Amino acid sequence: MTVLIAADTALAESYTWVDGAGTMHFTDNPSTIPKKYRRNTAVRESMENDGSYVPPVEEVKPKAPPKATPDPEIEKNARKQREIAHFKQILKGMESNLEGKRDQLKYDRMGDNGITRSGSATVSKIRDRRGELQEIERMEKFAEEIKGKIAELER
Repeated sequence: MTVLIAADTALAESYTWVDGAGTMHFTDNPSTIPKKYRRNTAVRESMENDGSYVPPVEEVKPKAPPKATPDPEIEKNARKQREIAHFKQILKGMESNLEGKRDQLKYDRMGDNGITRSGSATVSKIRDRRGELQEIERMEKFAEEIKGKIAELER
């Protein structure tokens, strides 16, 4: 919305000066002119408004509408969907990691076919494999818990 301000009365004196940066300033109040620029101020004499003077247009910006209060149910559902997406992302990474660990364990077992089943190296390998299997079991259990959490959230 734009509002025009009409001036049918006589115009007051106006003052113009240029500052040190070369910027031209205008005012109708000489007391606002910095002292160091007062000597170089141009004065425009007052004159009657003969209709040739068009006052500046003052733009009035409409107020922004008040923000709507979010619906708690919509917020709750949005939060729930973000949580589901987060758990699905975790599950996807975990399943990929599990697949890699299972493949590595199978590969390692295939390489063991030609070795003897005694000695400290074999015992060490058996312990390592047992640890790897336990880690895979823990990860599988955690993946199942995440699946349960996703199913619970989707209800």
